[in-house]
Amino acid sequence: MALQNKKLVKNINELADICASFRAQKKTIIMTNGCFDIIHSGHTYLLGEAKKLGDILIVALNADNSVNKIKTSGRPIMPELDRAYVLSCLESVDYVILFHEETPEKVICKILPDILVKGDDYKGKKIAGEECLVKNGKKVKLLSIIEGKSTTSIINKILKKHLFSKSEKFIQEVLWRIYWKGWLELRPGVWDDYLINLKTQREKFKTNKNYLNAIEGNTNIQCFNDWVKELKGTNYLHNHTRMWFASIWIFTLDLPWELGAEFFLKHL
Repeated sequence: MALQNKKLVKNINELADICASFRAQKKTIIMTNGCFDIIHSGHTYLLGEAKKLGDILIVALNADNSVNKIKTSGRPIMPELDRAYVLSCLESVDYVILFHEETPEKVICKILPDILVKGDDYKGKKIAGEECLVKNGKKVKLLSIIEGKSTTSIINKILKKHLFSKSEKFIQEVLWRIYWKGWLELRPGVWDDYLINLKTQREKFKTNKNYLNAIEGNTNIQCFNDWVKELKGTNYLHNHTRMWFASIWIFTLDLPWELGAEFFLKHL
């Protein structure tokens, strides 16, 4: 299901028409901008305070290619439509517009909001659109921000807590599953045949002692038993170990591969 976002304005001309309508009603238009990659309390506080300054709050949101230009590699974390949707769920936000340039100056100078809001961390810095706003009798207002709240600090905290060396197995597993999911989606008959054969093998081996011992790790093969316990306990086996496991399952224990695949699907 595609996300429906009624607050996301398609283009700058549509936004200009919307603003013209509100100005005719003597409404005060507020604008702010940013990437809003991982929305946190600092964001929601600033947006809430900005809305108090007027009637309509517009958020100019960096599109994905804009974020790529101004942030480090791997940003944004969340794609532009997801970020726009989350913003639209906030009561303080009335409209969202995406911009693809490095700064929102083009949008600001076209819309000419009554007040442009930025955090007070911009004090003494050049603010995109400020020059054209001042020329047209509009204002720029700096609001206090909550110290220590930023998307970058959240990302750094996550990376510090979950080092790549500790997450590598999980990442490998995700990549393997994506690969095989795609492979199966292109060959739906393979999965259908597997399910039919699995049902037959379940019935045939439901009381088979060899099979019951295998899934409990009670065979006379110690390494196999250890792998069963590791798989059940950690939901992981190294790829090489999986091949050894499968070889023993099929050729030594003489068990059907369908039941072995089911065992892996249950515990991996």
